[in-house]
Amino acid sequence: MSGAGKLLKLSDDQLAFLEAVPDDNPRFTEVLSIAMRDAEAKRDFKRHCSLTNRIVKKPENRYHPEWNLELGKCRLRNGDFEGAIDAIDRTLTESMGMSASTKVRRLLLAYEIAAVCRTRMYDSHAKANSGMGDDAMLNNAIAAWTSYRNYAAGVGNARATQKAEREIADLNVRKGG
Repeated sequence: MSGAGKLLKLSDDQLAFLEAVPDDNPRFTEVLSIAMRDAEAKRDFKRHCSLTNRIVKKPENRYHPEWNLELGKCRLRNGDFEGAIDAIDRTLTESMGMSASTKVRRLLLAYEIAAVCRTRMYDSHAKANSGMGDDAMLNNAIAAWTSYRNYAAGVGNARATQKAEREIADLNVRKGG
């Protein structure tokens, strides 16, 4: 995944060419990942998710941590919190296969996605039940933010650690303690 995060500025014709790559092309994943990164950089999240889903459908990509992180982002954006958590779990489980140059940043993002999903699941449940939240869901959200905080502290990211502390404090207020 070299060049991750760079705005590629591909033209519509270039994108159409990349996206037309057949599934049996030996460079399928590489080519689609270029188009996927371009879509992400341009904030075209619908196209980003479409391309990510195509990449992850390939058996050799199903458990790849980078593609599952992208899938987790897509599912979060589309409100599929359980699906996002499943994808993030695969990212974390298979994280040894991540690029060393971006691993810390991408794992921090994975932990954050899981925490946001757990919080939104709790909030959705509480809203649907007239403000009565599920204690287990609340505890899961706190645990997810705690994992994010611990990872952030372990890699020396003070800003992320502070963000986690704020989220944990907010959730503890909801818990009543």
